[in-house]
Amino acid sequence: MNNSLEHLRAKKMRVGWLVGVALAVATVVEYYVAVSLARPLVPLAIVALIKAWFIVVYFMHIKQLWTSEEGGH
Repeated sequence: MNNSLEHLRAKKMRVGWLVGVALAVATVVEYYVAVSLARPLVPLAIVALIKAWFIVVYFMHIKQLWTSEEGGH
């Protein structure tokens, strides 16, 4: 059981790092779009929505609203 917990913890840590890297890359893209385009509103809105989706899904655990409490995850 301890090995299973360690595996789950490692998986969550890996996903956390991936989300962090994805947010960092999206921020770099956001900066590049803002400084390089004459009319950056629509592309910036798209990048902002992508970043918001990552934050809501991973950090706010929105998926848990639609799962049963008996599942435990």
